Amino acid sequence: MLEAIMQAGGFNLREAELRNVVVIRHRNGQRYGFSVNVKPALAGDETQPFYLEPMDIVYVPRTEIAAVNQWIDQHINKIIPDTGLFS
Repeated sequence: MLEAIMQAGGFNLREAELRNVVVIRHRNGQRYGFSVNVKPALAGDETQPFYLEPMDIVYVPRTEIAAVNQWIDQHINKIIPDTGLFS
């Protein structure tokens, strides 16, 4: 799984929720979800590998503070016009 994430460009270590990487797997018409903590593997600890199967979806969520920062940027910073004036 880590190889797939790295091939897709990796994650932003400041924003990624490394303790809760979600893998969605479709098998026999059913959808299964797995939560994987990749933090120990990135720290160099010995861990069990999580092997992906064809058509698996890997989702690395953002931390709560990163989501808040995104909301502030989209809903506050983008609303206030940039006039170029400073006080």
